[in-house]
Amino acid sequence: MNKRGQSALEVTIFGILLVIILYGMVSYAQRLSYLQQVKMRTFRAALNKAYEKNGVANFLNRHNAVLISQESYFKGHPAAVDSTASVLWQKGISGSKDTTDEQANTYIQSTRQGQDLSIAIPIDTENRTYINFDGTNRTVKTPYGVWKEDKLWEENYGSKVEKKESPSGISYNKYGITLVATTDTFHFTADTSIYYPNTQLKPKYEFNKGKMPLNTTQSRGGYENWQTPHD
Repeated sequence: MNKRGQSALEVTIFGILLVIILYGMVSYAQRLSYLQQVKMRTFRAALNKAYEKNGVANFLNRHNAVLISQESYFKGHPAAVDSTASVLWQKGISGSKDTTDEQANTYIQSTRQGQDLSIAIPIDTENRTYINFDGTNRTVKTPYGVWKEDKLWEENYGSKVEKKESPSGISYNKYGITLVATTDTFHFTADTSIYYPNTQLKPKYEFNKGKMPLNTTQSRGGYENWQTPHD
């Protein structure tokens, strides 16, 4: 009898460990697939912007999502991925048409699942001075950089189960929804140093170049209905 109890206990423990391992594998695969999709979409967005500007395009995408979890009915797990891509597309003279002072273009966006990346916001530029070999000056528009980010998560989850009885039977309605609102505030900096040829550049940063809050809202929900007839 003790051997049977021991065997049952071992099988139970093994089963629990197996479920945990399988859940970990599924969760890892889900996150990996999610990460790859975000990176490819960000690269495509950078490629499109580089083609539009006929030059260098830097694209920063903070992507927010609600992943599937096993906690409660349709209770998602908030997740965020930072993805960046830099692409050079040049046909003829670099830069947009009739523009000669653009060094690069940087775009920033905070997105949710399924959102279009074409509405990315361009970051402001700083007029930076370059000294040519002949001693003349050249001013080039250089994008700000992101030196700090503040992130605010607001998560709300609600679920409800309704049971209704009637002469024809019993019906059940089950609801579940997760709502996640995020605010990503990006703080900008600029390198205002002057570039001299054949001289090692010493950056001179200014950290008061403003900030940009970007808001996203992501929801995940489900509904089920089942009945038990009396007939």
